[in-house]
Amino acid sequence: MNSSLMPVGVAVTMAGVVILRQVTVGRATAIATDTRDLFTSALRGDGQAVAAVSRRRGKNLPDADAVGAAQEGYGAAYGPKLSELAQSANGAALITEMKRLAAVARNRYVFGAEGPNAYDCSGLVWRAIRNLGLYDGSRFTTSTFPAVASAFASRVAVGAVGDVVLWSGHMGVKTGPDRLYSALNSRVGIVTTTITGTQSGEPSYWRLSSAPAVHTQN
Repeated sequence: MNSSLMPVGVAVTMAGVVILRQVTVGRATAIATDTRDLFTSALRGDGQAVAAVSRRRGKNLPDADAVGAAQEGYGAAYGPKLSELAQSANGAALITEMKRLAAVARNRYVFGAEGPNAYDCSGLVWRAIRNLGLYDGSRFTTSTFPAVASAFASRVAVGAVGDVVLWSGHMGVKTGPDRLYSALNSRVGIVTTTITGTQSGEPSYWRLSSAPAVHTQN
């Protein structure tokens, strides 16, 4: 095969893929613009720009980034609010409180810390649940959580937004499909990750009770 024809063949293939994609994501009227941007980004070797073009959606469909935001409770214009995604009001409150505490601590992770300047995984969950007025017992860890959780939560077979996600060595809160918010480690701090990629093995899920929460703002 003449090697000089390869770029043309690749270009034709890419153009076909782009046109098909445009129709399926509601951007048929933007084929020229998206094709230009995609090819320009690809020629520059700018992978982030290529990904950004790939996330574009038509006016009737949200961007992939917006969908992800909605799953974490920030994309109200694109999907349900966090309070509507969570299976309990206290589950939604748990996410909000964990993120408030993390912001005060500047997302800093320290093993064994329970605030206010840093947290480890169980310390962040414990402090948030305590601040919500759902539990006033001693500090729990990932290993002792199941023994005390019956006072404020119940184990469920399938996790939902707002549920505590627990492994033998890590824990956090579920914020969306395959999304976990937790104090991960000292390298990255308190972040959102995928549940499937955070720890090996299947986690257990714990749903907070529906009892009214009293926020103490500690």
